[in-house]
Amino acid sequence: MKLVFETHSKSEALKVKSLLESNGIPASFSGENMNNLRKYHGGSLGVWVYLNEQVEEARRLIENPSHEVTNPVKVSEFYRVTNSDAAKEKATLLILKMSGLAFGALISLIFIIYVIHKIQT
Repeated sequence: MKLVFETHSKSEALKVKSLLESNGIPASFSGENMNNLRKYHGGSLGVWVYLNEQVEEARRLIENPSHEVTNPVKVSEFYRVTNSDAAKEKATLLILKMSGLAFGALISLIFIIYVIHKIQT
C-alpha cells in the first residue's frame, strides 16, 4: 500500500479515490476522521493505492484523468476477497487467543493438582 496523493480537502480526496477506483485501481484515504485535528494542526488527507504494482498507473491517472490504465482490476471483487481474507484472519486470531486461554487454564489446573498433591504428601 502506497501513498499517491495528499490534500487538505476531503472532497478532493474522495474525487481522486473515485477516479482511481472507476479505473480499476482499489484505493483508500486516511485522515478522514481527524477533521478537528486537521483544523488546528494543518494535517492532510492521504489517498493510498492497495496494490503496489498499480502505484505508477495511479499517479499517471491523477496527473492525466484520460490516462488508460493498463492493469486494472475488478475493484468490487478486490474488496470482496480482501474483506473475506480479513474476516478469516480475525477468526484465526480469535481461535488462537481462545486456544491460549484454554492452555493457560490447563496449566493452572495442573499447577493446582500439583500443589494439592504436595500438600497431601
